[in-house]
Amino acid sequence: MTRALAPCENVRQKVLLTDDEPGQKAFYESLGYQQVSDPLRAFVRFD
Repeated sequence: MTRALAPCENVRQKVLLTDDEPGQKAFYESLGYQQVSDPLRAFVRFD
């Protein structure tokens, strides 16, 4: 994720939309993202 988001390092708000796969919630939250919607799974992080 660090390498994939490197070109966006100056962007303060990052929003990721994912499907409802088990394990994704823990993965994205471990990177500092917070789930912000349900049933569509969206994660956001403000740097």
